[in-house]
Formats: sequence, structure tokens, C-alpha cells
Amino acid sequence: MIRKKQVFRARRASFLVLIFMVWFALILVKQYDLQVTKRPFLLNRKAEQQRGHIKLIPQRGKIFDRNGAVLAMSLDVNSIYAVPFEIENPQAVARVLSKKLGLGYMYLFKKISSRKGFVWIKRKVEPVDVRRVKKAGLKGIYTYKENKRSFNRNMALLWKDRIKW
Repeated sequence: MIRKKQVFRARRASFLVLIFMVWFALILVKQYDLQVTKRPFLLNRKAEQQRGHIKLIPQRGKIFDRNGAVLAMSLDVNSIYAVPFEIENPQAVARVLSKKLGLGYMYLFKKISSRKGFVWIKRKVEPVDVRRVKKAGLKGIYTYKENKRSFNRNMALLWKDRIKW
């Protein structure tokens, strides 16, 4: 009985050592793969990530007068952009957008048929125009939320004469 337990423990220990060795071998294979075979790809990817620029647009605060009335504030508006390589029929999309947004057909066609990955169609668009474009359901045309500064015209006109530039 004692002999069987010793044999069982020896087999279990051998099995655990074998599992550990296989696991270690897999780690070595993966390290070789990353450091030798995929090195050029990973170096290129690293360089792209380090060179990228992200422009952050901060949310601007409200401006108040001395009585607490709002003189200026930021509003959320949408801008319309296109991803040209997703557009299958640039002529049709340019025709629809020119009617919906009131922009020239050739202007839109040149932007949409460019080889760029991203082009602005119209920035800081009124909500009515955004609804029209979304309702058309054009593939490759998207919206992006931005901020637009809005001024209280009545208060600004009252203070215009009092401020010396």
C-alpha cells in the first residue's frame, strides 16, 4: 500500500513537471514569435502610435455678467463627414447631399471621390440639416458632435457701447 502511494506521488510529480515544461516551452515559442518573426510589424505599429496626434477640444464654460445673466455659452452641434472608400456611388451621394445641405454638386463630388480616409462635408450644421442627411441613410456619411459658441445677442448689444476696445 505504501509502495503504491509512493509510485502515485512520483507519477503525479512527473506529470506536473511535464506540464510545467510544456508551458515554459510555449512561452519561449511565443517570445520567439514576437521578438523575431513579428518584429518589423510591431516596430512599425509602435512608430504609428507614437506619431499620432489627437486634437482635444475643451468644453468652454459659460460667461456671466455681474447680475448672473448668461452672455455666452457652448452648444452641442453636429458636423457631417464622409469616409470616401465606403461610398459606392459618389455621384448619387453628392447629388443627394447637395439637395439636402444646399452645397454645390461638384464641390461635394470632389470631396467624396477623394482618396483620403476622412473628409469634412460641412461643419457645425443646423439640426434640421442633420435630420435630413440622417433620414437619407447614405452609406459612408456620418455625424460628429462638436461645440459651438453661442452669444446672448440682447445682452451683448447692451454692453457693446460700454466696452472700450
